[in-house]
Amino acid sequence: MTARVGNPEAFNQTTTIAFLSLIAERMERSGAPDFAAFVRAHPEMLDKRALSRWYRPDQLATEIAQRTFVLPEPAP
Repeated sequence: MTARVGNPEAFNQTTTIAFLSLIAERMERSGAPDFAAFVRAHPEMLDKRALSRWYRPDQLATEIAQRTFVLPEPAP
């Protein structure tokens, strides 16, 4: 999709898979019947920094993280 709009570098496989996994987990736990209820239950999901709990910005910025899913590195 990002290639279609002329910015293929914007796509990040790790960010995409991690966000989708986090959303799926939160949806399962919340049982929210619709998007509005989901957002009320999990407003943090609207924050683009939501993955910062598991990923450092420099880890997400790597070329490998763009091309394939990268697991989070253990906390120091």
